[in-house]
Amino acid sequence: MPSADLSRPPNAATAMPESWRGDIVAAIGERETVIACLELDLNLRLRFDRGIVVLTDRHLLAKAPGDPDWQRWEFRADLVLQHHDHAGV
Repeated sequence: MPSADLSRPPNAATAMPESWRGDIVAAIGERETVIACLELDLNLRLRFDRGIVVLTDRHLLAKAPGDPDWQRWEFRADLVLQHHDHAGV
């Protein structure tokens, strides 16, 4: 079994979920590079539904299940990402 090359990050464009590819490409800028994607399977009511978070070289983008619009946060010096768990979820 070949070992993975951990010296380079995976190509996020090829790791994009195929079902989201068109939406992501339409949401990012012309010269924006996708670094990572995280597909989610819970909505705000903790019911199974599909959403996605996309990290690019310029923004953090998120599309909540059932929401037609992307949420977008442009990177800047005062931007802070906070994370917390809700009942282990």
